[in-house]
Amino acid sequence: MLAALTDHCIKRPLTAWVLMVAMTLIGGLALSRIGLSQFPDVDKPEISVTAELPGSSPASMERDICELLEEVLVQAEGVASMESSVRSGRATITMHLQTGRDVEAALQDAQNRISRIADDLPRDMLPIHLSKTNPEDRPLVFLSLSGPYSNQALSDTAHNLISDALQAVPGVGSVDLQGPQIRAVKVWLQRERLEARDLTISDVLAGLRANNLEASGGTIEGAGGDLGVRVLGQPREIRDLAGVVIATRPVPGGAPAAVRLGDLAMIEDGFVEEHRINRVDGQQRQGIAIAKQRGANAVAVSAGIRAVMVRLGSQLPKSMVLEMAFDGSVFVLQSLSAMWHELAVAVVLTALVCWVFLGAWWAAASVLLAIPMALLGTVAVLWGTGATLNTFTLLGLALAIGLVVDDAIMVQESIDRHRGQGMPPKDAAARGTAAVRFAALAASVAVLAVFSPVMFMGGEIGASFLQFGVALCVAVGLSYLEAVTLAPARAAQFMGSGRRVHEPRAWKAIERGYRRILGIALRRPWPTLASAVLATVTGAWALASLPRETAPEQDGSRIEIPWSAPATADQRTVDAIADAMSATLGTIPGVISVQVNANGVNGRCYATLAPRGQRPVQGRILIEVRKRLAVIPGLTARARPSVQDLIQVPDAAAADISIRGPEHQRCADIADAILRRWRDDPRLVEASTSWKIAAAELTVEPDRAACADLGVDINVLAATIDSLIGGSGAGTFTLEGRRQDVRVRLRISERSTPEDIGLVRVRTRSGATVPLSSVAHVGIRPAPAQLTRLDREPAVILRANAAPGVSQDAAQHVAASLVGELPPGYRAVPGDSAAVFNNAMSNLGFALVIGLAAAYLILVVQFNSLIHPLTVLTALPLAAAGAGVALLITGQSLNLYSGIGMLLLMGLAKKNSILLVDRANHARDHGEAGDAADAMRIAGPARLRAILMTSAATCAAALPIAAGLGEGSEVRRPMAIAIIGGVAISTALSLVVVPAFYIISDRLGRRGSPARREADQS
Repeated sequence: MLAALTDHCIKRPLTAWVLMVAMTLIGGLALSRIGLSQFPDVDKPEISVTAELPGSSPASMERDICELLEEVLVQAEGVASMESSVRSGRATITMHLQTGRDVEAALQDAQNRISRIADDLPRDMLPIHLSKTNPEDRPLVFLSLSGPYSNQALSDTAHNLISDALQAVPGVGSVDLQGPQIRAVKVWLQRERLEARDLTISDVLAGLRANNLEASGGTIEGAGGDLGVRVLGQPREIRDLAGVVIATRPVPGGAPAAVRLGDLAMIEDGFVEEHRINRVDGQQRQGIAIAKQRGANAVAVSAGIRAVMVRLGSQLPKSMVLEMAFDGSVFVLQSLSAMWHELAVAVVLTALVCWVFLGAWWAAASVLLAIPMALLGTVAVLWGTGATLNTFTLLGLALAIGLVVDDAIMVQESIDRHRGQGMPPKDAAARGTAAVRFAALAASVAVLAVFSPVMFMGGEIGASFLQFGVALCVAVGLSYLEAVTLAPARAAQFMGSGRRVHEPRAWKAIERGYRRILGIALRRPWPTLASAVLATVTGAWALASLPRETAPEQDGSRIEIPWSAPATADQRTVDAIADAMSATLGTIPGVISVQVNANGVNGRCYATLAPRGQRPVQGRILIEVRKRLAVIPGLTARARPSVQDLIQVPDAAAADISIRGPEHQRCADIADAILRRWRDDPRLVEASTSWKIAAAELTVEPDRAACADLGVDINVLAATIDSLIGGSGAGTFTLEGRRQDVRVRLRISERSTPEDIGLVRVRTRSGATVPLSSVAHVGIRPAPAQLTRLDREPAVILRANAAPGVSQDAAQHVAASLVGELPPGYRAVPGDSAAVFNNAMSNLGFALVIGLAAAYLILVVQFNSLIHPLTVLTALPLAAAGAGVALLITGQSLNLYSGIGMLLLMGLAKKNSILLVDRANHARDHGEAGDAADAMRIAGPARLRAILMTSAATCAAALPIAAGLGEGSEVRRPMAIAIIGGVAISTALSLVVVPAFYIISDRLGRRGSPARREADQS
């Protein structure tokens, strides 16, 4: 069928031109509409289950709630792993789902299972909240709202005006307010005033709820129609709330008087959560973090946000400023722009290669016309499948330039040779294409066979590289179709005007030199093969010497620092640490802005750097950041580049493990011992543990006998404690058209010690009040601030970064070697970062083995031989050796990207071998050669120019990527370097090694054949 299509295009060239133009136009349309992003959107669904029981300790939350929920949730379909975090009054269970599990169905399954155990859970816990989450959904844009206004005014503006406007931007997924955000009316009770009026906290709550009501009063029927009645029992101003009557109490010598809320408490306009901060360069700001939807165009989303900011500028109060604190799309745009430049340079270099080897501009132009059709056709396919233009698809397109011209080069070179024999242009085009059609097909299928397994790699890695694999495979397939249909039609047209391809003057000398070297290799095949083995051993040593990591660090001009204060720190201490971080980092050369936010004692800091070229390299700044932060008292922090990674790992570190076992405290003791060894080893830095002990936990244990004697309800006792510490909700309050919670709480100065708590009074059955200390034991004991459970086991997580010059693989080995022997029942489990690294390496190995096996089987079918495919595959060890040496010389690591480059290299290296073996077989089948040596003497020179051209074109296409000059080049460069080194070495050596092995395999095959044995016996 292909032969018929080739003949049709040669006879009717306008058909070929129309097909090419149509494909180019469709691809151009797709290019104008396809989305842009840093990486492919990987769906990593998770379900978060949050249970709250205010006032409950972490231990009781774990025992009474978390373990029950885990027991039923782990039975849900599609749960890959489970992680739980338990704090005082709150437990969060994260269910990590298996790839492909429908998150909506999983959410419904989880809800059904929780409902079955509702009666076993504590009755006074809040409703359980379930939500879908995805760790890949990192904020794309951070906004900052500031001005000479109160925190309440900034929060209201962000919540009521800005958030709604941003949520309407197409492609925006979520808008998260950082810093003080949700306003609430705070009622600060004073114990002395309660005691003076013989009132308890329960009395205040009951009175406030009874007198803070707005409800319907029915309807009045009249002649003019029905009239609705509404009871307006809610105060309209905060000062009116102070007048709400709580109770009446007798006054000596007079009538009973009303006790109002203002007589008992201070009332203020505050926030539900007081311990959230967001500061930019030391100044308190209202932060707004915006994440895009899955698959949305990051650049378009950012542009939409900027347009909304301009529109909101006229609506904001005077002197209130909304600024773009960080825009992640800038790095995306710069990185993609750099890749477009690399692609353009690759096209120019490929054109120069074709012109040098073909010696005619029109021949080079004919070859280069394969590029727009193949690449734009690939973009059309990507757009149709919902993919985006991202690091992987653009990298695939850039590397495909060398591949898409390979087939066209082979066809053009073959047509030229036939034209040189005196054939008419159309006959030369038809016969020249037919001569290499099989070899071109075999070479293209070989690339697809090696690389297609990447599209089926499991987990996040496979999902991330799927678009890369699709881009390459589609480009290779289209390039082959173009080479055997449109390229012959163009060649026949161009040569029809009398044009000829002229070999470069130096070509005859190159060919003569190669013939001499090939003759030596054919006469001494075993020494030639030995030299190949030596080169392979050298390459294996180079590969073994390479540092290993999941991915290289990218310079995105931003550093992210997860940090925490001591678990016992009050808000003043947290503020001081945040201020110290901002002031310290702001003095580091190259840092232009510092953003610090926190919720409680945990937070994140972002240091924005000056553009590249105007500062030291990011690695040096990172070292300085770690050094400066290490001297801030009470701070635990880990600094890392803040760029979207291929695979997002929350709180990622170079090395991490979890200690698991039956008891939290024992896990913590083991972890502390390991942590000390980690901190003593200079190869690990910023070592930390998830186990944090609060200085104390205040415990209130009811005296059941005393409660029974005095008639104190334990539920009332628990509600009193909840109001004292957590703050009870007492309804809502409408302020400025918005409903706000009313929170009742004891003043901080009156609830800071067990003695203070013991003085709080509760009401007995007789109506009298007694101090809490008479019906309960109030004390203090050490307790963890947070409990962690992994896969239903108590666990403590250890994390550390690698010191400068230490690879991730080395850091993980050091960390594992310092664990030591653990007690029975306890074990060390690799953490998320280690699991991702090990999974990446194992997936690459799996794809390589499967790809090579598939390639061998396809070659067996194509050559109808078990031996010739092995001859073809002899080039692969040489390619791996060249890649290893190139990576070692340039200081690169063996990572996911360089590994994929080596995998692609396996397909590229086989193309040269296929050309040699195919031509040698053709010579023997058609009587041109008497034996294997004669066949290779014909095949080598005949295929030399095509092999050198295709190899040079591949290297030229990868060269601008290997230069690593643009944004995000850190991840692209290793792949290109591996390809250039492997192609260069394998081309140089396979031109003699493949012929040598061809002769050896032929001799061994003949020696084992019956005809040869009979000849030897005679």
